[in-house]
Amino acid sequence: MVIMSAERIVAVHKPALYSYYFSAKRKVLFICLTVVVQILTLIWAGISAWGDNTMTSTQHCAITGATSKIFSTFHFTIDVLGYVISFVSLTTIYIIHRVKYRQPKQSTIYGSNKKGPHLMTYMVMTFIDIVLCAMPSVVMIGSRWGLFTAGNILVSLTYSTTGPCIFIIINTVKYAPGR
Repeated sequence: MVIMSAERIVAVHKPALYSYYFSAKRKVLFICLTVVVQILTLIWAGISAWGDNTMTSTQHCAITGATSKIFSTFHFTIDVLGYVISFVSLTTIYIIHRVKYRQPKQSTIYGSNKKGPHLMTYMVMTFIDIVLCAMPSVVMIGSRWGLFTAGNILVSLTYSTTGPCIFIIINTVKYAPGR
């Protein structure tokens, strides 16, 4: 997500440099780099769980029970961080375009016309992704560090019912009578 966010910013704000920074060879290099980082992360997880024969008391998450506190915190933080970086890049593009082109909030670039890239829609959806991804992360990190005890109800609410509830609320507001 970090590489995609950087690519998005360069493509929008420095199109002349885009072909230099994101050539076909560099994209292959970025993909290989991503694979190497994933392999290193798996190795780190394996090393952090090495020799730990404790049985988990819950079946909530294998990551929190089988790996070290540091790795499980990293695991749940990096997911949210990817969405935050994406949100910041979208917000940066939105603000720079508003300032640079002095366009009002509702113009063709910001989503009122079907031809535009709908930046505001992407920003709202990314923000919702941050919230939905952060809720179980907070529960799992807090539980792993002993800040609180996460019961089955709390874990299930943060993992499964949040998304449908948010979308029910959005659809209710969006398609309310009189709108």
